[in-house]
Amino acid sequence: MNALEKKIALSFKVKNALFTGSGTTALYLSFLYLKRLGKNKILIPSMVCPQITCAAIKAGCEVIFCDVNLKNYTLDFKSLIEIYKKQKIDCIVLVHIYGHFCDEKIIDFAKKHSIFLLEDCAQTYKVNKKCDLSILSFGHTKFLENRQWGGGIVSNKLSLNFLKKENKKLPLKENFLQKYDEYRHKYYSLDKNSPKYYENLKNLLLEHTFFFKSKENPLIFKRLKELDKICKNRKKNLKIYESILKHKFIKKPILSKDCIPWRYTFRLLNNREFILEELRKANIDCSSWYIPNHLIFSRQNLKNAELLNKEIVNLWLNISTKKIRQNCFFMLQLLNSLNC
Repeated sequence: MNALEKKIALSFKVKNALFTGSGTTALYLSFLYLKRLGKNKILIPSMVCPQITCAAIKAGCEVIFCDVNLKNYTLDFKSLIEIYKKQKIDCIVLVHIYGHFCDEKIIDFAKKHSIFLLEDCAQTYKVNKKCDLSILSFGHTKFLENRQWGGGIVSNKLSLNFLKKENKKLPLKENFLQKYDEYRHKYYSLDKNSPKYYENLKNLLLEHTFFFKSKENPLIFKRLKELDKICKNRKKNLKIYESILKHKFIKKPILSKDCIPWRYTFRLLNNREFILEELRKANIDCSSWYIPNHLIFSRQNLKNAELLNKEIVNLWLNISTKKIRQNCFFMLQLLNSLNC
């Protein structure tokens, strides 16, 4: 390991670490490793960043989508059991979506049945050493965001030698921000009313999923030193949202005590599109991510993911407390106007 990788390993209390060009690249390398082991049936919760699915497909793996729960929007344990009874699962991608931690029962189940656990920690601040591999992201708005971005793979169990060899074969990152801007422009230009919307979105996502290596990033050293401070600030901002945003149309997730969210995410039970539109008009950062992956890539019926697709709202946590308070009161005014 180089100096940066040793620092990453020390910071996340694991034995081995590999620095990659992005979190998506880290996923792709992990899927290549699984394919090499003959483990190509990958179970992914539907409500996740679609780059996870794209990386699996481009590595030559078969993707199985699983529903999510309505408690905290992570992988649903009962849905996992139902799938397991019907077909083989080689790997579970444990995604801590929005920074919400997955059910520990899933980890115990995977260990009992010798299922590989690939943990996606892109939107949280720590890793679970019970997992076989864990993925990190230092990209846009993540906990350790920096202008050079980057990602990582860490493990307390496995050697990362194969992953390192494959990483060396990748091209260096070039013009990535330009490509990212091109993707965003094309994404927001898609016609959502077109009968081919999901097909067009799938093709766009696969076309703009890139894998690359990166030179050592000195900015991450500084960000790792700031992680405790970053977490404390996010926890403080979370409490502000929790104390102010109370309304009959807002249904909040049930979070574990150690959860520090990536976004402040909740279900909005009425007029979500109107509220989002008004928030954006007021220059308030918000989103309704993510579109259920099964709608894009397989067209299954997963009822919880499809319900959340109509209700999820994400508000930013990495902004000033003053701005959060202003945004909350503005949103409550909008919600109260719907009662009139």
